[in-house]
Amino acid sequence: YQTLERAGSQSSDQGTVVRLFLPRAPGAALAPAAPEAAADAAAAPEPGMILLVEDDDLLRDATAEWLEGVGYRVLLAADGPSAIQVLQAEPGIALVLSDVAMPGGMDGYALARWVRAHRPGVRCLLVSGQPNGAAADTDLAEVPMLVKPYGLAMLEQTLAATLGGPARENAGGGDIPSRLLSQGAA
Repeated sequence: YQTLERAGSQSSDQGTVVRLFLPRAPGAALAPAAPEAAADAAAAPEPGMILLVEDDDLLRDATAEWLEGVGYRVLLAADGPSAIQVLQAEPGIALVLSDVAMPGGMDGYALARWVRAHRPGVRCLLVSGQPNGAAADTDLAEVPMLVKPYGLAMLEQTLAATLGGPARENAGGGDIPSRLLSQGAA
């Protein structure tokens, strides 16, 4: 808390994620792995790793919290260029869940095209506040579109269908509050 306060944090009532990367202890044994198995594992997406691309902080945090609560590993980006940086650095992403309308000069459609061209094994799910958003880009007709506002059950069903697996057992009910979904309704 004191570190954040000294760094200029305006509020202590918001969550903060801190990740520490520590060096391996000297003499710590690593389990030997076959070189080809290690290469395959590094290139294969994790079935539960999602890159969430949303420019609205509240909606991004609420959606990420729910996704993590039902067992997905979530990486975050606020715009298309940031998402590309994450996609280039993290080989295990299975799905990009992206808003369509975003700042940064790249919308969700352009991001989906980039993913298709550079990471063809990664699936995309677009989210839009416009019910006819999918019709705007017919070359992306195969990319599923979720229309805001949506409930968590609909999100989970769409994720399961997009990832080709069953819905998570503890997906349960509940909704992301419609006030969050309608704030950036594009």
